[in-house]
Amino acid sequence: MRPAALFLLLSPFFAHGNAPAGEANPVDDYFSGYWKEEKIRPALPANDYEFLRRLTLDLSGRLPTPGEIRSFVRNRSPEKRALKIEELLVEESTAQFWADQWLRILFQYRFAETDPVKVHFPSFVGWLKNAFRSDMPYDRFLTHLVADRGDYKKKPATNYILKHLDPKEPPVELTSRMTRVFLGYQIQCAQCHDHPTAEWSQESFWGLTAFFSGLQSKPRATFEGVSVKLFDKGAGEITIPDTETRVAPRFLDGREPANPKKAGEELARFFLEYGDDQFSRALVNRIWAHFMGRGFVEPLDRFGSDSRPSHPELLNRLTRHFVKNGHSIHTLFRAILHSKAYQLGCETKRDVADTSHARMLLKPQNPVQFLNTLSYTLQLDVFLKEVYEKEFLANPDLPETYRNEEVFRMFLHLFTQGLLAPGGRAPEESDYAGSVRLALRLMNNQDLQGTMSVHYGQLKEIMKYRKPADRLEEIFLTILSRPPSRAEQARYLRYIVKKKGSPRAYEDIYWTLLNSTEFIFNH
Repeated sequence: MRPAALFLLLSPFFAHGNAPAGEANPVDDYFSGYWKEEKIRPALPANDYEFLRRLTLDLSGRLPTPGEIRSFVRNRSPEKRALKIEELLVEESTAQFWADQWLRILFQYRFAETDPVKVHFPSFVGWLKNAFRSDMPYDRFLTHLVADRGDYKKKPATNYILKHLDPKEPPVELTSRMTRVFLGYQIQCAQCHDHPTAEWSQESFWGLTAFFSGLQSKPRATFEGVSVKLFDKGAGEITIPDTETRVAPRFLDGREPANPKKAGEELARFFLEYGDDQFSRALVNRIWAHFMGRGFVEPLDRFGSDSRPSHPELLNRLTRHFVKNGHSIHTLFRAILHSKAYQLGCETKRDVADTSHARMLLKPQNPVQFLNTLSYTLQLDVFLKEVYEKEFLANPDLPETYRNEEVFRMFLHLFTQGLLAPGGRAPEESDYAGSVRLALRLMNNQDLQGTMSVHYGQLKEIMKYRKPADRLEEIFLTILSRPPSRAEQARYLRYIVKKKGSPRAYEDIYWTLLNSTEFIFNH
């Protein structure tokens, strides 16, 4: 079915902000009153170039192509932005991007060389992609990750727990990680002492950890090779290290499980019922931060008695909207992406607070986006496939569990995270902003420079244009998703003339824009 026909088919079900017909967009409804009350004049809407770059990076994790940009800008339909959102939501690159996003979140933004021994990446990433494609309700998504048991290929969600399970250590990593991801709480300091600002005691922490006390991972040989199975003997008492205190399984609110033998199901139910839809609030906060540049609560895992959301009423409205629509992540995306706040430009005539969302905050690309943009602008996918086949797969000593593209992608994400993230900071607190360190690492990277040639990749295609001005416009659209300004066009065309139209001039311009601050950021 053609995209336009798809939109016309769906349009009766969606009204303002893509909410169900008759229901106002919760974001627009809130900010129309807030800006008026605070006497804030929001920025003008983003132009088509800004919007398309922002949307494609935010939703699909990639840059729009010059062809997509021209087609979008030429389209005069007032519904084209809504239509583009729907097109990208069902794009395969979007499912891959959000699978990569969740992989990083669930694995604590850290990958170890030994992970492929414990985790079956193809099945887990495949499950994450299918969950996004099908718009799996978030409560079901969470339940699978917490409660599923069995073979890590047949029950792919078990890979989440297997990643964090260490037979030589108490399962404290699971306690810390699950509460941070699913509830937005940092309770790990209660591992050693009572929490200084919240009601959680050391026994609260270990009572929750006791739910994981019966978990075991067991590798086994099958006809298809080695497989790993997650077993659960049920929750039992656990001893707090360096003490003689034994703690029975207990939820954070002090309740005991009805059936400790079904620890996973009991724990999943706790996450879904704890607080006032806290698992939904934590997810809404995370998605809002991704699209809008900052969360209602910052950092994202600092919900608690000592934190106050920047817009508590809007957070509550979006949470109710999310729950009312069956915990549909796609519906949550639509509410934000269709809003006026998301589609604002970055510039205002006077200073406004970032928390007012009266302009779009500049957002640096995260490692997944950055890997995708480098792969596209430099056609690194061709180069990396060669590396993968000749240096990765050709290694006879490489175990079978490492011989798949998802494992290779894991190491690539680790590489780009190392490029972008400031050293020594917690991954959740890294904003991946551009830096001198990043600029130097890019400019001095011989492998990347080696792809900069008019005989290779995107530049080879661009050189098929005959006029210098057309080549220049194509370079700008490819890298910055916009045409050059008049001043930029005049300056760069002078440089091309100075270099007598040499191919090297176009390589220099391409490399200059690729190393610009604008390239790193999502407008």
